[in-house]
Amino acid sequence: MLEFAVLMFASLAVFSAGLAGVVFSRHFIKIMLSIEVALLASTVLLIGFVSSLENGAGIVVLILIWGAMASEAIVTLTFYVLMKARGIEFDVSKLNRYKW
Repeated sequence: MLEFAVLMFASLAVFSAGLAGVVFSRHFIKIMLSIEVALLASTVLLIGFVSSLENGAGIVVLILIWGAMASEAIVTLTFYVLMKARGIEFDVSKLNRYKW
């Protein structure tokens, strides 16, 4: 049980770092990577919880989280290519002046 507590605190620290990146960054790619880090921290916590239960009940949820993370990475790459092709800056505070 001590290992799960250490894993919980470690994933909480990583999640808070990802949340801080979302809140304090203005760069689009940094925001999306911070969201990925926060999702990764929740996945690590879920893996620790499932391994402490030893019945494998949460493996479906784990696969769904991985699918969501993969789709987010695809959307991020698509937005990056679109913004780069149109010459749009990656500062999200300046996005409101562009017409799509």
